[in-house]
Amino acid sequence: MRSTPFRIALLAAAFLFRGLAAREPFVLKKACRLNDISSWRTNPDGGDGISFSLREEKLSRTPCLILEYEKGPKGWGNVLTQTKLPPETVGLVLRFRVLSAQAKAGFYVWLFEKDGDAWFAKAKPCGKELREAPGGMCDEFLSLTRFSFRPRGDGKRAITTVDRLILGISGGSAKLVIENVSYLLREKEAAGKKVAAPPASAAGGSIAILEDDSLPRRGAPADPRRLRALLTRAGFAVTPLSAALLASSDLSSFDLLIIPTGPVFPAEARRNVVSCLKKGKALLTMGGYAFDEPVVPIGGGKFARCLRLMPADELTQDIKNTSINTRFGKRGDTLRLSADQIGIFDPSDRFSGAVRITGPSVSLEGSFNGWSATGLTGSNHPVFPRLYARWDPILFAEDRYGRRIAPAAGLLQHFTGPFRGGRWAFFGVDSTDIFA
Repeated sequence: MRSTPFRIALLAAAFLFRGLAAREPFVLKKACRLNDISSWRTNPDGGDGISFSLREEKLSRTPCLILEYEKGPKGWGNVLTQTKLPPETVGLVLRFRVLSAQAKAGFYVWLFEKDGDAWFAKAKPCGKELREAPGGMCDEFLSLTRFSFRPRGDGKRAITTVDRLILGISGGSAKLVIENVSYLLREKEAAGKKVAAPPASAAGGSIAILEDDSLPRRGAPADPRRLRALLTRAGFAVTPLSAALLASSDLSSFDLLIIPTGPVFPAEARRNVVSCLKKGKALLTMGGYAFDEPVVPIGGGKFARCLRLMPADELTQDIKNTSINTRFGKRGDTLRLSADQIGIFDPSDRFSGAVRITGPSVSLEGSFNGWSATGLTGSNHPVFPRLYARWDPILFAEDRYGRRIAPAAGLLQHFTGPFRGGRWAFFGVDSTDIFA
């Protein structure tokens, strides 16, 4: 396939300046003494059939907690240990293996405040039920926003006062090997770090681009270094931002934000990016269904999917655990969405078998699959929808007969609504990097 510079995708692009580096803002802290059998006891909550022991894993040579539950009349069993939840905690990281499980068995984590109020979440190994889990160790991340609150004390949310950690099995018999239970912390120093406004040293506006080699690769992400080189040759300048800096930088000084990572997006940056777009800033995405796979690092070079991150000291009310894009919403007469969800692409509208991408000054030959670059132009209300934006196709995917089968790139121009003034260009091809 012959490559072509997509100048139309960079109409909103502006001047660039030297990027900054940041250290990894997330750290792991042990939530309990997993290898000290004396620190664990059966929780006196009326459950039955639970037992625990300590065993060293042969491969990792790590002492592990063996949790075994034989289903009794009451249907659940829990074990308890002491813990201290730091205020900068954003979630728990568990590493465990399923040795056996009945069909309805579930693994749950409970966090109890000093006054008795509780928070709980279900842990699914590699995203599956216990019975369907793969045979090896699985890493599971439970963001605090996934925990449900249960008022059993004074009814006031105070998760930073948590002092007990409970691991439980219910619904069916199961046996688990638990290697690690840790809190994932977002360091306050990193969370508060800001980038100064760039000097106005070039004609035009300013631009920031997500550039972080540590992020996992999905779809067909564009090479941010190539994009910077292309823009530089055209007389622009660019500011590359790592995931940490995208989350903590003051983005208000930029006119355009480029997310070239396909569906992958650092979950920690959600609030900052949405805030930036609500100020009418321009957006350019490429490489597939943007914002569809928000991730968080959980140590050892591994990442876990996470819809929303929030530190413990800010978790004082119910949080809508919605997706950053409009893939998920509340089911009703229509898909009910929140005002800060980014409405580009449609999970039911995918194309394949295209052999050509065409548009103004653009003609690419090859084999192309991806997501139709459609956009949400209003409030999505089932009866009285409000119009917020205008959508226009930029590029088209064509089949071998020259028929247009889908918009390969689209443009949303917001004239009112939550993102008033924003202009978003987005590219849905995820089978090959069309910017290469």
